[in-house]
Amino acid sequence: MKIILQSIIPLFLIIAVSSGVNSQSTKENLIEKLSNYKVVKKEIAYLHLNKSLLLKGEQLGFAAYVLNESTHKPNISNSNLYVTVKNEKDSLIKKEMYRVEDGNTFGVIDIDSTFQAGNYTLTAFTNQMQNFEEPYHFSESFKILNSSYVAQEPRGFPDKIDIQFLPESGHYLNNTINSVGVIATDSLGLGIGNAKIIIKNSSEELIGIVELNDFGIGKFSFIPNRNENYTAIFKYGGEELPVEFSPEIEYKGIVLSVNEKKTQLEILLKTNANSLSLFQSKKFFLIAQGSETFQSFNIEFKDHKTALVVFDLKELAPGMNVFTLFNEKMQPIAERLYFNHENFVVETSRNLHTTSKKDSLHISIPFGAQKEGKLSISILPENTISYQRNHNILSYINLKPYIKGNIENAARYFTNVTPERKRDLDNLLLTQGWSSYNWKNIFENNLQLSYNQHKFSFKAYIPTNDVNQKKLSYLIHGVGVNAPQVIEIPEGFTSFVFDEYVPVKGEKLKISRIKSNENLVPANLNIRFLPNKFPDFESQTKPLPLRILSQAENQTQQFNMYEGLNTEAELLNEVHLSAKVERPVDRARKLGKHRFGRVSVISEQDINLFHYLADFLKSQALNVNDSPNFWVTSNFATNTSTRERDSEDPDFGMSMYLDDVPMADKGMFYNFPLTQVDYVEINKTGMGAGFRDSRGSIKVYTKHDSHFSSKSFDRIQEIDIPLAYAEEKQYYVPRYENTSDEFFQKFGVIDWIPKVSFEKGEAAVITIKKPEVGFQLIIEGVTSEGDLIHDVQQLSADSI
Repeated sequence: MKIILQSIIPLFLIIAVSSGVNSQSTKENLIEKLSNYKVVKKEIAYLHLNKSLLLKGEQLGFAAYVLNESTHKPNISNSNLYVTVKNEKDSLIKKEMYRVEDGNTFGVIDIDSTFQAGNYTLTAFTNQMQNFEEPYHFSESFKILNSSYVAQEPRGFPDKIDIQFLPESGHYLNNTINSVGVIATDSLGLGIGNAKIIIKNSSEELIGIVELNDFGIGKFSFIPNRNENYTAIFKYGGEELPVEFSPEIEYKGIVLSVNEKKTQLEILLKTNANSLSLFQSKKFFLIAQGSETFQSFNIEFKDHKTALVVFDLKELAPGMNVFTLFNEKMQPIAERLYFNHENFVVETSRNLHTTSKKDSLHISIPFGAQKEGKLSISILPENTISYQRNHNILSYINLKPYIKGNIENAARYFTNVTPERKRDLDNLLLTQGWSSYNWKNIFENNLQLSYNQHKFSFKAYIPTNDVNQKKLSYLIHGVGVNAPQVIEIPEGFTSFVFDEYVPVKGEKLKISRIKSNENLVPANLNIRFLPNKFPDFESQTKPLPLRILSQAENQTQQFNMYEGLNTEAELLNEVHLSAKVERPVDRARKLGKHRFGRVSVISEQDINLFHYLADFLKSQALNVNDSPNFWVTSNFATNTSTRERDSEDPDFGMSMYLDDVPMADKGMFYNFPLTQVDYVEINKTGMGAGFRDSRGSIKVYTKHDSHFSSKSFDRIQEIDIPLAYAEEKQYYVPRYENTSDEFFQKFGVIDWIPKVSFEKGEAAVITIKKPEVGFQLIIEGVTSEGDLIHDVQQLSADSI
């Protein structure tokens, strides 16, 4: 007879099958600790790569998504993402820090002379991820190929075989039906597929036959007997090998198993006759966890060897569920992972719409959901072999955080999902045993949140001589994307913190103190940066290498042609890197992102038209007195009578800055050559500035090699920044001599677009150079509501 507890209950509502103060107190304590752990903010990282098999001289492009671990929504708080590349010997090759904004950042890694042929590990993490044992960081392999590489599928018997027999929920129980997962791997940790294992007892009676799938995973059931010995034979490629199968069979205990039946999931808790007298008076608790919620059930065996909890799959949390059985001492004694496909939402694109125009192809990518979202798109030939990854965004976010080890071709379980693939995924989860949770830390409150998430900031300590000044102001000069800012410090303060600065590698922090007469002098501050060093991080598991793929012999010659040109002088003769040159209007938009004025980047056309700064300013609808008594006015700020009355005043007109330094003597801008100017910011209204700029302002930024640069003025304190963000690099699409041959179709790149967005009800739109061959769009991303996006769209050459 079975005890059936059939219900799905709201979060934290408990089925009370029995009464008892101690039991209830234990369970409430358990739930409180688990609740406290659930509410701790956790984030998970995933990197979409443009490809995984690369040639020397190429670039590895990536788009990073940093998401809330439970809701999968983009992490809206800005943070730092640390990215490392290590070789097969675990030696560090590259490391960079990237700024995450609204859960997104992008990067490009040059496959330069520091790389040799072989496997590499790309890892990405935030500081906050180091607080948890769960694998919330990103870690995956990519491979660099060389000219002598002709990949062949391994044949014959593997040199090393590792076969593991893993009982469901972690225990073999005597005289009870046990399900056992089996996984066979080679020396690289890759599955040995399509093999067979024969299980027999000491009397040579057949106990089970295990058929392993393509990735070396299978399952069988049997009734273990402590008085019996077992043998196993591994059969592969026509050969046989005896392997050890000596299960540690427990005399007493409980086994937790799952069984999916159409619309329901059964959680079966089984014990044996030897255990029944021990467990009749014991109370157990079953915790069922989804990504955001959990439920609790009282379990009692009394006179029965089984207890059953039944879930309606439509009401069970979609995605990964973790079922854990606890005893009265709050000790976890059995656990099982189960993935619920019911109501599991994946955003995919609808029918693509393409429009050709000359040599360009416009592609509209519609989505059904009325949500906004972000995408990254890798565009490769349809016959490519260069995109061979173990994960996609679906498998990494929904599967990897719960698993302690590696998963080969995890993306398969979320692509073209069939009943067979659902079964394969459940067999995989059976072989994983315990989840990645550290229950000891959770229940003993050992979670040490010692790693804080810091975006870039600095603390400035004010010199003692300046602390008591009634009016103390500092100018943080604009460098790179940073607009200049004035900081007012109240009297008596000894320090200040500034966290609105975005430094890039190679830049220096520049600060001046503004004197009472508004002249600038070096600030003489003592600066402490945060972060100030690259964090140490070691992943607990090394990702699987890419499985070697077969490749045609006649491909070697084309491959040699590419690899043989790896010297910088020769490479550009054969494979040209075609830069997407940043237009002045695009750069102006980027520079003006955090500014109140309008930014104009000086182009070659501007220099040819105007020659001098004054002429350029006149073209911007400004009134300019181009004389030694130089001044500029805007119709927004003054009227004619005021202009006539005050024009001899040196402070008359709009404020003038040179490289963020206010210029009291504006006469220096008379006959100022436009060839020396990089860009100009014109703020006609003075909005966002102080009294100094109430009549508007003009900020002139000189080129790095200009002899007019304000750097020559001894007014600035320059400070080296110990850890800054990676320079924003442009991805270069390689230009091939032939964009339709076999080499290109296997290894070529059509485009990589790391940043695409779409609004509610609107399509994402991209434009690429029209390919000569059929191609595929590998689309990944996330909506603002946390729906993950993964789609692969194929387009034939005839359709465009």
